[in-house]
Amino acid sequence: MPKNQRSDGLPVDCYGQTDQPHLSTHVPGNVNVISVTSCYGFNDYVWVDLTRDRWYGQEYLSYGQNTAVNYVKTNAAWRCAGTGTYTCNAYGYHEASNGAYANTYNVGTFTC
Repeated sequence: MPKNQRSDGLPVDCYGQTDQPHLSTHVPGNVNVISVTSCYGFNDYVWVDLTRDRWYGQEYLSYGQNTAVNYVKTNAAWRCAGTGTYTCNAYGYHEASNGAYANTYNVGTFTC
């Protein structure tokens, strides 16, 4: 499985996935990341945090969360203001209603 997709900790045939933070194609000037949890037969939960690297560490930007049965998706977005190259990090948390969970991570670098 790619680094952005994990099943360890979740029931068999379940997974959590966090995509790469990227410039939005729907809302120009925004950074967006999508995270999903797929676990058939369970109430699924997903949370994603969006941060960016700064000289002093990571700056928290935004989060998204959602709950649904069998498959759930959420996104976090942030207005990409300024100039220069940005490195944004996405941290996903995925949980099934039986208490099993997995964590995912992805990173994207782009120019605003």
